Amino acid sequence: MVITTSFKTFTKNYHKNNDTILPDEKSTIYIVRISHKEAVKDYNIMKRSERMLWDKDSKNRIKKEDWLGFIVNREGKIIIELYYVEKELSIAERPKHWKSSKHTDQRIKNHIFHREVIEFKNQPILYYTWDEWKKHINYSPKYMPRGTSRSKNPFKTLDYVFV
Repeated sequence: MVITTSFKTFTKNYHKNNDTILPDEKSTIYIVRISHKEAVKDYNIMKRSERMLWDKDSKNRIKKEDWLGFIVNREGKIIIELYYVEKELSIAERPKHWKSSKHTDQRIKNHIFHREVIEFKNQPILYYTWDEWKKHINYSPKYMPRGTSRSKNPFKTLDYVFV
């Protein structure tokens, strides 16, 4: 096989042919740190589930075709795992195992009951080290989001890496 385009274009076309969606420089990306023990438990359940469900941000801004990056600790390294939002679902779709309480020790204004549900596309997960992600979008080395927040988009300079 001969690559006649940039490697990034080749990679994107290859995965598109395999029904894998990749982010680009126009993609909307949200990020959230998963560190509270209940959040870690729910995240691990989601990763093993046939339907990968999560709740939206506190203002229900996450939409279909957005991306959500989970900042997690894997084997002593902080990484970000990126998922594509395939569907938006109602509050009624909240899994029964989700706790009715918050997943943070920080003070919050609203309970999580109002958060709608999103479903991720079943496809390979993109992942990056958290330091690499911050470097490509000029975040401070000490930066860590509080709650779910919109991220700057690194895909003008960042290559694709899969789990």
